[in-house]
Amino acid sequence: MQVKIKAKHLLHPFRSVSMVKNRIVGRVSILQCARRAQRLYSRDLRYNMQSVVDGYTSRITDSIDDTALLKRICAAYKPALANASSPGLYRPTGWWEEVRRSNLGPVMRALAAEDTVALQEMYRNFFRDACSAGLLIRAIDTSVANQCHFILGDALYRVDHWQEMVGDDFILADLQVPEVGNPFGVRIDGTFVRGGSEYQHYCAERVFRLVPDGAGRVAEIGGGYGGAAFYLLRDHSAVRYINFDLPETIALNSYYLIKTLPQRSFVLYGEEASSDPAASKFDVALMPAQELRSLAPKSIDVTFSSHAISDLSTDALCEYLQQICRITAGHFLYIGNAAAGAKLTTLIEGRFPALALAESRESSWHKFRDPGAKEVELLFRSREH
Repeated sequence: MQVKIKAKHLLHPFRSVSMVKNRIVGRVSILQCARRAQRLYSRDLRYNMQSVVDGYTSRITDSIDDTALLKRICAAYKPALANASSPGLYRPTGWWEEVRRSNLGPVMRALAAEDTVALQEMYRNFFRDACSAGLLIRAIDTSVANQCHFILGDALYRVDHWQEMVGDDFILADLQVPEVGNPFGVRIDGTFVRGGSEYQHYCAERVFRLVPDGAGRVAEIGGGYGGAAFYLLRDHSAVRYINFDLPETIALNSYYLIKTLPQRSFVLYGEEASSDPAASKFDVALMPAQELRSLAPKSIDVTFSSHAISDLSTDALCEYLQQICRITAGHFLYIGNAAAGAKLTTLIEGRFPALALAESRESSWHKFRDPGAKEVELLFRSREH
């Protein structure tokens, strides 16, 4: 029996892996991926199962008391949740509501109750805890050989693809990340490569190259737990960044970025009197999605979204596009499902002439796990740019 992976399961890079893995663990598709890995990499010196075991070893080393930070996050979460629960086009999709019901109950209760003890226990292990459901792949059982072959084969493919995409400007060590959240991945040539880090680093550099003179404002729609933002802000000190996302995701994003980027200044929802996050004196603003409307016209140099808007309704997508056109002075970069990208392009051409398609190319990050995956990278520019 062959398990067909549908395009709708590839709407988000981490959601994709999680959904695919949950559906086909123990089925033929994992076995097929494992065999593909052995066929492609069996003679590769990096193809060593111990690298998976090492990469999945627990990394909980953080004993710092985060009570003050967590109270700050809880204070921002409550009004963000209240606004997100109101009727409107910025409400969570049906898929995210299901994630909430299935996985996020404990973390939502902890955030609402300001239970910093429970929250710290979840967040310090968020890569392996249900509080990050929908944002990243779940950890595998390293005692299951087929899963290890699948994970290592996919990791090697993605690292090689990353090197091809970024060229000689970077080395594997550039993918290193702090151990906040107890991350997992594989160890390649002595470097711990967190799952998904190669794609996130690529996105950060792709966005940075669009920032005029290397100093400007970037807005991300749906930044997840902050993987791409971490690299962007770690490596490019003159960039200022705003993320717009759902309340639970912004809470986790706040924890990860504030913990991993102590040299940066942050403002959370409700902390700043200014009604325009782009006008804030802080390096980073982390806001609920509906705050897109508060940005001043043409206040953002690059707007970026990776898979986050692929499954919006037409009405909701049009609202986001209207705001993107209004706030973006330079470029809008979309990476995601090809069918959703075609819909996006059609809407822009028909209803939002302020943007023009500048570049379109295939995105191949998921080709190892699904050779039939159809994803695209679309770059639009403001016609005033």
